[in-house]
Amino acid sequence: MTVVMEKVTWYIKMISAYARASFLSQLMYPLNFFSGFFTEIACLSFKLIYLVVVIQAQVSVGGFTSSQVMIFIGIYIFMTGIWGMLGWLPIPRNVRSGNLDLQLIKPGATMFQLTFSNFNYGGMIPNVVAGIILICFGWSGSDISITLLSIIGFIFFMIVSIVLTYAISIIPQMLVFWLTSVDGVTSLLPALWDFNNMPMTIYSNAVRQVGTFIIPIFLLTNWPGLFILKMLSPVQFLWGIAAPIILVWLSHIVLQRGLRKYTSANG
Repeated sequence: MTVVMEKVTWYIKMISAYARASFLSQLMYPLNFFSGFFTEIACLSFKLIYLVVVIQAQVSVGGFTSSQVMIFIGIYIFMTGIWGMLGWLPIPRNVRSGNLDLQLIKPGATMFQLTFSNFNYGGMIPNVVAGIILICFGWSGSDISITLLSIIGFIFFMIVSIVLTYAISIIPQMLVFWLTSVDGVTSLLPALWDFNNMPMTIYSNAVRQVGTFIIPIFLLTNWPGLFILKMLSPVQFLWGIAAPIILVWLSHIVLQRGLRKYTSANG
């Protein structure tokens, strides 16, 4: 148990060090940093148009009130910030250029070095802050009882969403070990991601099943809200626990098999 805690502590310290180094390196070019920051705020404004229309019209969307929709949109925007932090990772570029050699010899797991050595604050901060605000306002306006169980469950499924976002972000990028270019594959994720800008109940049953069990994109933003609204079925609840475990395991398998095919820059 002591060994496990030491490893966890080491990884937390490394993440903190990488986060600090990424922040300082981005501040070296303040114009780029703030231009990206304000560009993300502009994009965020367009996302909020959906919410403004719903609130002004005072109509239900997929069976949810405007305040409840605000929760789902808040989670969507929050997770967009997490995805913005991870989705730009230069895994394909490092593999093609041979820079992966340097990451393979660093201490710690290879996947850790590939995914936590850089942080994109410009894409993360505006969305995460706006998402938290919308979730709080939506929760307070939805007459949902705030209990210890609801808070724990909501936080748990938010963690599940973050883990799934992590796995879904990196698996397409790691296909570079087999494909010359993964641009076509990775470009599908933004299109699928935008299916979450409204609750999944607005889609047909067939789309919901595919987005839940085949390509679990709906789990990223719907499960936390469905939990506090007490609308998760037992099957959905169990799948919400199993899906991140399966996808993280799959990402590990893809990486290990990809590394067997990898030829270093030194041949």
